[in-house]
This record gives sequence, structure tokens and C-alpha cells, in this order.
Amino acid sequence: MLAERNRGCTGCGASAKPGPDGTAEGYGTVWLGSGAVLHSLGEIVQIAYVVNDVATGARRWAERFGAGPFFVRHHIPVHDATHRGRPTHFDHSNACGQWGRIMVE
Repeated sequence: MLAERNRGCTGCGASAKPGPDGTAEGYGTVWLGSGAVLHSLGEIVQIAYVVNDVATGARRWAERFGAGPFFVRHHIPVHDATHRGRPTHFDHSNACGQWGRIMVE
């Protein structure tokens, strides 16, 4: 269990008390002083958001949280997309950047 592993962590800055399920406060997440985030499934390495404008979203993450640099790509080809079991066209654009050890998309 995650809380068991963190109990022996000296100097890592972990702030968690084991909850009823053995994870931090029972919610499954532990924040470390280093900025790393652990979950009962392992360390969180990527977070992704749906936004109306990827360039604006990336700019806001950079301004507000110091993330980046972001690499923005528009109209990435996606082949064989389906929606509710039927073929469909999927117009995919994204912006990827780093926020410490976490990738933000």
C-alpha cells in the first residue's frame, strides 16, 4: 500500500496519514514536498484537460503556474476513430508541456 511505503520516507516531505483504505486520508493521493504526486496506482506523471483553445490554455498554464514551454500542435491525424461504435472524424489538437515532473496536456 502507498501509505506503507511513505511511512518510511525520511526527508521526502510526504504529508499523509493512512486512511481506511491505506492511502492518504482515504482519498488515494499523497502530495510530496518535492512537487511529486503519488496515487494508489503510482506516481502521477501526466494530467490532461479539454479546452476550447489549446494555445490559450497553454499560455494560461505558463503564466499562472510556471509550466512549460508548451509545444502546440494543430489537427493531428487520427485514423480509425470511432464514436459510440460508428466511424467518425476526430480533429485533434493539443499542447504539451512540463510542470515540474508532471506533463500537462
